[in-house]
Amino acid sequence: MTTATAATAASGCGTASAGHGAAVAAPPEPSVGEEGRDRSALLVGLTAYVAVLGLVVVLALRQSEGHLIYVLDDPAIHQSMASHLVEDGTWGVEPGRFESASSSPLWTTVLAGFIALAPVGDDAGPLVLNAVAALVVVAILLQNQAVLRPARGRHADTLAVVAVVTVVLFLPGLTLVGMEHVLHMALVLGAVVLVHRQGEGELVHWPRWLPYLLLVLATLTRLETAFVAAGIAVAALARSIDGWGPDGPAAPWRRQSRQAALVGLAASVPLTAVVVWTRLMGQGLLPNSVAAKSQPEPTAPPLYRAAIERFTADPLVAVVTVVLAMALVLAWRQPRRFVFPAVVTVVAVALHMALARIGWYERYQAYLVVLAVYAALQLIPEALALVRARRPRASLAAIVVLALLPFCGTKLFLTVDSGLAVSDTYRQRYQAGRFLAEYYDGEAVATGELGYVSLLHDGPITDVLGLGDHEVLRERLATGRPDAAYWERLMAERGIEVVAVYPSTIGDETPEGWLLAGWWSLPRRTVTAFQPEFQFWATTPEALVELQDHLRRFTPELPGGIEVEINEEAAVEAAQLGNPEPPAP
Repeated sequence: MTTATAATAASGCGTASAGHGAAVAAPPEPSVGEEGRDRSALLVGLTAYVAVLGLVVVLALRQSEGHLIYVLDDPAIHQSMASHLVEDGTWGVEPGRFESASSSPLWTTVLAGFIALAPVGDDAGPLVLNAVAALVVVAILLQNQAVLRPARGRHADTLAVVAVVTVVLFLPGLTLVGMEHVLHMALVLGAVVLVHRQGEGELVHWPRWLPYLLLVLATLTRLETAFVAAGIAVAALARSIDGWGPDGPAAPWRRQSRQAALVGLAASVPLTAVVVWTRLMGQGLLPNSVAAKSQPEPTAPPLYRAAIERFTADPLVAVVTVVLAMALVLAWRQPRRFVFPAVVTVVAVALHMALARIGWYERYQAYLVVLAVYAALQLIPEALALVRARRPRASLAAIVVLALLPFCGTKLFLTVDSGLAVSDTYRQRYQAGRFLAEYYDGEAVATGELGYVSLLHDGPITDVLGLGDHEVLRERLATGRPDAAYWERLMAERGIEVVAVYPSTIGDETPEGWLLAGWWSLPRRTVTAFQPEFQFWATTPEALVELQDHLRRFTPELPGGIEVEINEEAAVEAAQLGNPEPPAP
């Protein structure tokens, strides 16, 4: 894989420039570019990741009765699309119908290749691919730093490496998310490290086009790569400022502007290709999920306030970004090694907070975290050198890294709760897919939980959130929230009699003619379930009896921990709808 190539390229081959190493007097740790680098951090990091991931997976399997289920429903959307791509050549969630339902064309394509070629079960695809990508992330990061060096007597360094891999980067948790975010981390980190080290005069034997290829692949993985590309372009141009070149003198403006232009092309060409492709297929400029999440809420605050709220929502990103920005000010026009990755990180964070979202299982900002950590690991040795740190018994660098843990509370809690998060998905979205597959296979259904329903159910699916249904998405973009008349008309036109949703998905816009047949409840604290209750609606009085009968028959097949309620009053409502009272005289 290309990411593996990047890891090898960025892991220390090549020769460091002599000039930069003399810029900081008496560094407490060896330069990143030195030959014979210490690989103890890499071994500790890989071991920690594998051990924690193994524990997390075992706990998850116990919660899902041995089924390999992910913490979110979304991975199953990619699995469904990949399966259709292999089986019938369709890019969508049902055979023969194109839908731009994937925000990550590369991830879906790679997953399709896994399904077609791998000897293990299809469900393992996201886990295996994410684990490989996570190992690449660990290799790139820890082989391109020199401040954390676990060894006998340096226990703080060992703890710091374990903390970075398992908590700060949140790699075990992101692996069980089952989506493209770890691959994206590997690609953007590899690109930034290559451009950085090539600019420092290192890695001279590696092709200069490799980081641009990684940026192309990263853009096809996540469109937020454009923010990283902008950061690289700004950092490249900054090198033309006198004093910020690797050896002090400014790099030629023409060379740096050419590099900035190439970086822009590497990100814009694949983005343009995605836009042209989706438009030629009769859909929007961006994948459905990107377009849906880009729509501002009617009550959304002004852009500047929303950006501030997003920036402060992840304390880790906020703290490290502020520190990097302050370091850039203090190191103005000085040939410091950390300047390039710090500029990339600060620019990417600023653009992301202004234009994109963060959160939802800490995945949207994962690539920003790994860039921030890489930049911080370049900053720490230079900062310690300025305060004349001299290899203390308890590594100051490790203490600095461990000081980030209080800002990683959400990541730590989600790692601990990963089994419970899997249980949420298994006992709601996965069971809904099983139920609709068993009793409504081949029939049209509607849901707001597209993943496991589209993976397990064979037949037309209406996604009421619009992620896998461009017609619904257009209505949502036009109206903000479709009204009851729209839903009633759409279900009648498509012949849909069963709708499986969370209570808030359609909410007050639920048509009066729909009948709540029953619901499943999780009588405990939930992690990734939108709500404890998951509902089943009949869109016509005629469909109610059959739906309730199916719910009763399916109840013994449900795993423990689910409370089933059948709405007995619905039969009375159905009778009233079927035999309305005459109007009063």
